[in-house]
Amino acid sequence: MRIFALRTERTEGGVRIAADYAFEDATRPGGTVAFEVDESYAPALTPASDPFVVALTPLASWHGERRVLVEGRACGVLRSHLREHARVLASWYPRCREPAIEASAGFEAGRPVAPARVGLMLTGGVDSLAALRQNRLDVPADHPASIRDGLVVHGLSVRHAPGGRVDPARLRRHREHVDRLARFGAATGLTVISVRTSLLQAWDPQGWRDAGFGAGTVAAAHALSRRLSGSVMGSTGAGAWFGPHGHHPLLDDRLSSGALHAVPGLPYRTRHEKVGLLAAWPAALEVLHPCLLIEEPAPGRVNCGRCEKCLRTMLSLEAVGALSATPAFAGLLLTAEAVLRAPRANGLHVLYGDDLARDLDARGRRDLADAVRVVMAKARMTRWQRRRARWSHSVAKRLGRLLPSRRAGA
Repeated sequence: MRIFALRTERTEGGVRIAADYAFEDATRPGGTVAFEVDESYAPALTPASDPFVVALTPLASWHGERRVLVEGRACGVLRSHLREHARVLASWYPRCREPAIEASAGFEAGRPVAPARVGLMLTGGVDSLAALRQNRLDVPADHPASIRDGLVVHGLSVRHAPGGRVDPARLRRHREHVDRLARFGAATGLTVISVRTSLLQAWDPQGWRDAGFGAGTVAAAHALSRRLSGSVMGSTGAGAWFGPHGHHPLLDDRLSSGALHAVPGLPYRTRHEKVGLLAAWPAALEVLHPCLLIEEPAPGRVNCGRCEKCLRTMLSLEAVGALSATPAFAGLLLTAEAVLRAPRANGLHVLYGDDLARDLDARGRRDLADAVRVVMAKARMTRWQRRRARWSHSVAKRLGRLLPSRRAGA
């Protein structure tokens, strides 16, 4: 893969840095990747190769490219880290290679901006808000490790850009979300910055989920390394127990350059523990937005309350006694039937935990606790076990039709 034509461009909505890429081994079309911010944050954009190398090296690995050639200078620290990132991917997926990273103008370690400034990959979901909450509890506001910026990135999910294309209606929703988080930021000492990217157009859905998502997200922080010296990305809540995935502590920890130190946020806390951390923070409960947006929420709402991720969050909020205090889910009904009917989301039902069922029992919600245990049992079944269970159910139905029913007294 070649990465070339790095440039800065004015757009109707602001300013962007962009680069073109082309495959050398895979028979796939190339394209352009860009990161855009509003005009007021143009000085933060970094016209360097780092964000594009971070975003595109996993893509090259996924498609079996032998190398990534940057036309220009690249960061040597980043090259070393991405080599290890690619090694993890190759250990998980036979299709992945460990591409060599080359630079036509050589390598030189980037230098972090001074004074230090840390940004958070801010979604409004449980993982990012919990990472911010822990930072606020642990780090004084004037400390170099204090999170000062929240990057709200549009274009990293199919719900942002269906088919990889910009949807004006969803971009408008992004602006509304940024405004909502900006009010939250003003109350919590956080500057909220909107970043838009076209990166998703380069990926197929499976590759993005399995290999690209974490690196693509952190690439947006690298795009602002004239402003940021560090970034924090909220982790999934499953830690080392989570199987191969593009957003994983083993991968997220290998995305630093000489200019920007990237770390995962609370990688070994469960999601239920993170909700408990947020339960006593009214400002976060007000803006909580975990919704997958598979379907449009009702007018006036930001969460649908029906997708798997909404239901999982509502369960934890109920378990810690905070659901009624959360405006984000006000008026929405949580039932065991809804939990059992919820579609699986990328196999993430493993994120339901024994601690969640236990706390629901303690709250007197045995119905919800039992539903959680059923979901957990299904998630732990192997593919063969699920196939056998479906076959057994099918046979039982057929036998029920063939055999005469038993009548009382017969």
